[in-house]
Amino acid sequence: MSIRRPTGVLFAPNFLINTEYRTALATAHGFEVDSVAVPCRLAAAAGFVRGWFARVNGLQTTPNARRAEAGERPHAINGVLVAFYGDRLLEPADDGGVVRMEPAWFEPVGWQALPPPDLPIAMFVAAHHAPPDPDFPILQTGVDVLLEGCLEHGEAFAAELLETCGYWSRYWLDDREVPRRPWVHQPAWQRIDRLLAEHPRDPDRNQFAERRLPEAFAGRFLEPREPEPDRLPTPAGTTRGPLVAPPRHFVFGFGSLINTASRRTSNPEAGAAAPVRVLAPAGLRRGWNFQAPAARLTALGVEWDPTQSSTVNGVVYPCQDLDELDIRESGYTRVELPPEHVEYLTWKRPPADARVWVYVPDSPSGGEPGTGLHPASFDYPILQSYIDVCVLGALEHGESFALEFLRSTARWPEYWLDDRRLARRPWVHQPRFREIDALLLKALGDAVFAMRRLDVEYALLRLGPSEEGTAC
Repeated sequence: MSIRRPTGVLFAPNFLINTEYRTALATAHGFEVDSVAVPCRLAAAAGFVRGWFARVNGLQTTPNARRAEAGERPHAINGVLVAFYGDRLLEPADDGGVVRMEPAWFEPVGWQALPPPDLPIAMFVAAHHAPPDPDFPILQTGVDVLLEGCLEHGEAFAAELLETCGYWSRYWLDDREVPRRPWVHQPAWQRIDRLLAEHPRDPDRNQFAERRLPEAFAGRFLEPREPEPDRLPTPAGTTRGPLVAPPRHFVFGFGSLINTASRRTSNPEAGAAAPVRVLAPAGLRRGWNFQAPAARLTALGVEWDPTQSSTVNGVVYPCQDLDELDIRESGYTRVELPPEHVEYLTWKRPPADARVWVYVPDSPSGGEPGTGLHPASFDYPILQSYIDVCVLGALEHGESFALEFLRSTARWPEYWLDDRRLARRPWVHQPRFREIDALLLKALGDAVFAMRRLDVEYALLRLGPSEEGTAC
């Protein structure tokens, strides 16, 4: 099975750097984008500037890029490249339009390579540009969205964005919920505020000290509305190349870690990943075989079984501290995958000298990792909420990838508990339940899918050995 080909690539130098914001906006407007973005830099030679001068999305001024006007010096602009699918994103909009970009203008700043040059690159440019004023201020909640997105790619990326964004203004409203106790709703507030205090380094451009709480901001309406200096960044000829050293170690995620949001739960900077397929000669088979004592569930694991091995699709993502991950992955042994056993399904791939590891469940009987593993049981069922996370992660790479994920997973058991919140009204907490259930039915068939039970039905199952639950 192949990975679907994108329609094109979006360059996002603004709020769309933030994965959660980008996904929500795409869903609301009916277009589809990748959950994984490629951090990059647009060269000054392209002729653009970035600043707080876009009037979109309410009574605020937002950051965006536009072509340099007379007297302005273009500068380098970092952002992300995001693959999109379908033509909806390219449709004209009342608040702006799409500008075509040249692939030669971009360079990667992380470990991911740029998209193939035959994919068209577009950028949204707002129709209305004006600097911030009391009626259209910079909003701190918007700054938070921007920097949370930047921090997905590290502090160096966030610092570069702050340095290369112009029109920082005294018209800056701290509109955080409970702004005097920002930690209540913004756990990253200290990290964000430290970055804002340090960048831009130019004291004439850094306006962080001018940020005001709502009651203090009211006085801005009484001040003379004298034009502020443009305060565009000074082009720097030394801004080139990656922001961090390329990672050497990558981990193969074959279950819930396929899901971008799930990966970021334990490591906010582990979002970037490449879809792969581990080939059958690796001797592995994915299945419901890891009984987690603390959670009282059976999770996915890979078995070591050269006689019944199969391909296993998933993603690889970078890991900077393997020792720390070894401690966190208690109950597993880290095993290296030979490069010839890993097939990359898109242009996204680690550096050529990277090493790829997989965590294999320890044997309950003390044998080799991945051997003698236990199937699900009454006390250790598989959970629909866990399956939802896995399937939604696989769907980030298309329906065929998700079907391959389900069909290459063994040991589907009769001990399958539908533990969704309000499972009889699943749409309340899982709006994509129909899509997930349709895929399960298509991949597994009626007989296996019928083994899923609500809690009341599940309680009727008898304790004791089952027929291994190997219907699939």
